[in-house]
Amino acid sequence: MNDKKTSNKLIILAIVIVMIVIAVLLFTIGYSRFTSSKNAGASGEIATMICEMSVQSSEKSDTIINPYCTITVSDYNNSKTTETDIGFTIEVTPRDNIVLPEFEWQDSSGRVIARSTDTLDQGGNVIARTAEFPKQTFKNGVRQDKVYKIVFKNTGEEEITRLVKFDLHAVQEPAE
Repeated sequence: MNDKKTSNKLIILAIVIVMIVIAVLLFTIGYSRFTSSKNAGASGEIATMICEMSVQSSEKSDTIINPYCTITVSDYNNSKTTETDIGFTIEVTPRDNIVLPEFEWQDSSGRVIARSTDTLDQGGNVIARTAEFPKQTFKNGVRQDKVYKIVFKNTGEEEITRLVKFDLHAVQEPAE
């Protein structure tokens, strides 16, 4: 019976020693005596985005039936070219709350890329005329001009820029 008591005491003592060793290891691993921290910084440059528009009205002439404007959008100025991809659209809006005449957008080859649509009131009268100019893009570092024509139909107005204004909306495109 003494042997059994002695063996039980040895087992209990071994368990206590193992628990103490585990506790010491956890304490020394879990908590350090010294801590250190490092401060890091980063720097970067902001890319230059260039997207400029010029508008030129058609000349007064007996051969021009429908007045038009030529719109040129460029991704450069002087010797500097855009440093980022750009997406852009052009919006035409009437001055003095008039209803625009029917119109269409054409690309540089004369292909129609958008036509005006009418917004009607309850009586069926045209209250607004708009066209969704399709989004166009410039690629970073590629010096380029994109030329469009907006042709106004069924109007006797020769100086169309008196009636409309053009807004260029450009945003940086996400990197691919």
